[in-house]
Amino acid sequence: MLLMKFLKTLNKDLIQASLLLILISFCQPVFSKTKVAVVDLVKIYQQYSLVEEANRLIAEGEEGLKRVIATAEGEMKKLETVTDAASEKRKDEIQATVDDKVEDVQDLKENYNMKINRNIQDTITKLAHQSSYLAVMDKSFSVFAADDITTQLLTELEKIK
Repeated sequence: MLLMKFLKTLNKDLIQASLLLILISFCQPVFSKTKVAVVDLVKIYQQYSLVEEANRLIAEGEEGLKRVIATAEGEMKKLETVTDAASEKRKDEIQATVDDKVEDVQDLKENYNMKINRNIQDTITKLAHQSSYLAVMDKSFSVFAADDITTQLLTELEKIK
C-alpha cells in the first residue's frame, strides 16, 4: 500500500517535472533573445555630479542650521530667568526660526532626492527603450551576465542636470 502511494506521488512529480521541461524548452528561444542590462547604482550615486551638488548644498544647509541652533540656545539661556510676555514672545520667535531652518534643510534633502531618483529612473527607462532591453537591474543583484550600461547612464545623466 505504501509502495503504491509512493509510486502515485512519484508519477505525479514526474509528470509535473516533464511538463516543466517542455515549457522551458518552448520558452528558451524567447529568453535567449531577451536583452537585459545592469547598472552599478553605487557608482552612479558616487559619480553623478547632481549628487555631489546636493551633498554640498545640504552640508551647507546643515552648517547653517547648526549656527542657528547655537545662536538660539544662547538667546534661550539668557531668557530662561525672565518670564514676562515679551521674553515669552521672543522664545516663540527663536523656536520658529529654528523650526523654519530645520524645515528648509529637510525640504532641500527631499527635493534633491526626488530629482536625482527621477533623473536616474527616467534615464534608465530611456536607455532601456532605445536599446530594447527587457529589464535593467542593479548590478549588485544580478546573478548572470548582462550588458553594463553604467557609463552610458552617467553620460546621459550629466546632460540633464
